[in-house]
Amino acid sequence: MKNGPISRKRQLGIIGVGDYTPIRIGKGINMLFGISRNKIFALLSCSLLIFGWEICLHPELIANRFAMLPQTNITDFKLASMTVTVSLGLVFLCLIPLILARWCYFDNINQPVYQLILGLTVACSYLAMQKPLFNWIIDDAAITFAYVQNFVNGYGLVLFPGHVPEEGYSDTSWLLLLSAMNYFGADIPYSAKMLSIVLGVAALGLAWIVVIYHTQKISVYLLALLLVLGLQAPFLIWSASGLEHGMQAFLFVCIVRAAQLNSWRWMTFCLSILILTRPETPLIVIGCALAFASGETFRYSTFIINCLKIGLLPFMVLIVLLVFRFSYFGELFTNPYYVKAVDASFLKILNPFGSGWGYVFDWLSSTALYLVLPLLPLVNLRNPAIRIAASIVVSQLIFVIYAGGDWMGQYRFLAPLLPVLMILVADAVPRFCHAFGQKANLTLLLITVLMFVDETKALVNFSALPTTPMSVVATIGQEFANVAKRLSIAHPTLAHHDAGGAAYNATIDLIDLGGLGSKAIAKHMSDREFMTKLLFVDIKPTFIFGSQQAFAAGLSKFYQDPRFAEQYIPLTFSNKTYMQADLSHIRKDILPKIAPPGIDYERNADKIIAVRVEESYFAKHIDMQY
Repeated sequence: MKNGPISRKRQLGIIGVGDYTPIRIGKGINMLFGISRNKIFALLSCSLLIFGWEICLHPELIANRFAMLPQTNITDFKLASMTVTVSLGLVFLCLIPLILARWCYFDNINQPVYQLILGLTVACSYLAMQKPLFNWIIDDAAITFAYVQNFVNGYGLVLFPGHVPEEGYSDTSWLLLLSAMNYFGADIPYSAKMLSIVLGVAALGLAWIVVIYHTQKISVYLLALLLVLGLQAPFLIWSASGLEHGMQAFLFVCIVRAAQLNSWRWMTFCLSILILTRPETPLIVIGCALAFASGETFRYSTFIINCLKIGLLPFMVLIVLLVFRFSYFGELFTNPYYVKAVDASFLKILNPFGSGWGYVFDWLSSTALYLVLPLLPLVNLRNPAIRIAASIVVSQLIFVIYAGGDWMGQYRFLAPLLPVLMILVADAVPRFCHAFGQKANLTLLLITVLMFVDETKALVNFSALPTTPMSVVATIGQEFANVAKRLSIAHPTLAHHDAGGAAYNATIDLIDLGGLGSKAIAKHMSDREFMTKLLFVDIKPTFIFGSQQAFAAGLSKFYQDPRFAEQYIPLTFSNKTYMQADLSHIRKDILPKIAPPGIDYERNADKIIAVRVEESYFAKHIDMQY
């Protein structure tokens, strides 16, 4: 009975089969050790305060315990480990109000004060964990920045002023949003970073709203698990990278929330925006349409109507996008498609040893997410919101396997799924606890600890060695522009496989060996005959820089052509580690006979066989970490 006497079993806090209430730790310890529940929460709060404060003041106590990766610079690693440790200390401090709210309201998550404190804790924890990444923006985002800058300045949708229009981006809605902000005076990289962070917080916040609306009571174990799941390193990194993934994650959760509210119109609107945000969205639309239509007793006519309800508007938006793309760029597909997905195949789904499956398996193992996999079969697919959430996860996984994964660190294509996974886990855990009782809670605690440890290590390693920072690529472009200026070279060009930072700063004309900024290279990246003619006959770039194993250089091996050695000689930079590369060459025929100050020629008889740059005028003291 609701108002009847409390059983001895419940006083001890022992959960029974059919009881969704978690173990009452405070009462259990009170019976065993004579410590009241009030004292337990007071002790936990004080411990978090002391521990968090001590970590913030002396981060080296924890930072020195991280293991450094072999390829990481020791100075960068120490800085990253110290910064991440301080972030953890801030998170511990953020948890204190939530512990107190938990003490006041226990399982009753419907209390407005509890919800407010939970929301603030989630937001502050996310922002605290962004501290190590605050100055990092991925270089691919700068490709979109360059398009935004040129579009707002009246040059059209081009990577570089004067170039032929080519679609080197794949995030139309993100480009339009940044263009609007830049039109009203906002700085593009700063506004992209801030907007990414806001959308990351919004995605987590809305996911928690879905969870609260769906789950009337949340145990302390589930609460901890969801907090750690939402702060996984891939989501922290890519939701605030300057790319569109924070927006993608937010739209994913909006779609689930729309299903929860039984609003198919809002769902189709969000899917239509998502069509303009990510190229894999047609798969998501199909998955959501099938999930939505399968909720009722099957009748062929009703099934078709429900599929059209969800899919018609997004596919109309897709048709409009394709028509614009073909009329403006002369192509139905973007340059990123030719670079990244031209060899994609749905047959890869059947090959568990392929690159796509390997990408998924690595994601699960490195983030300890494999530990929550046994929970997912317990989700209630009869619930519309859960069914839509499951369809989003499955559709995105199909795309990732189809595309063969991605080369960037920390699983960029899968990161936006984490807020949706929070919702699925929140739905599955009560059934798990119902089936296994006390063991379930201990299992959830173990999963939370292991995921927290893996997340922290991953964030430290990524912060120490981030994927292609925009500022590094921009500085590389500036270095070559400085060399060209000292050599009195008019209109210099740089062939390089990283295009964003150099194109955005517009310091030197760029030939993108990565293919994103060049349709011709994107389509013929592995064609050695085409690449050698393009580089050594048609364009003849002033500089060639990058890795021999990456993109056009790795696929076509154009540097093995005799014309490369005939036309180009090595170019080295002293005391600049970021300028060290397998390919760093300059054209012979543009060199003046007498080397200007700061540049040395290495000669063999009368021939110049190498060029060495002693010092840059403009990049003497740049911190190359970000």
